[in-house]
Amino acid sequence: MFPECFIQLCEDLKGRGKLAGSKFLTVQEQVGIFLYIICQNERQRVTGDRFQHSLETISTHFKKVLYAVFSLAKHIIVPPSFDETLPEIRNNPKYYPFFKNCVGAIDVTHISACVPTDHVTPRIFII
Repeated sequence: MFPECFIQLCEDLKGRGKLAGSKFLTVQEQVGIFLYIICQNERQRVTGDRFQHSLETISTHFKKVLYAVFSLAKHIIVPPSFDETLPEIRNNPKYYPFFKNCVGAIDVTHISACVPTDHVTPRIFII
């Protein structure tokens, strides 16, 4: 991660995510610990040894950053606009005639459906 991106992430988490530094850890160190755990798939014990903090401190601040990321997600993640046909469909003559007005055919949107019991075909699976 570029330093500018890291600094911007920390600022966003402080502002919109309501993440605050503590007596022992700055926001930057909390975010660094969080990113180290999720990016390296590292255990908290190894992370505590790496950053020289107790397991309780690592666990507490990991959760704080996680909740801040969750609250930040409400501001960043927005549903897609379905006002126009996707460029992948519109620019491809192979797909456009068939999918020009279809929402979810290419973007993997699923609609829940139930089949009446009298229309269900019994299936036997042998393993």
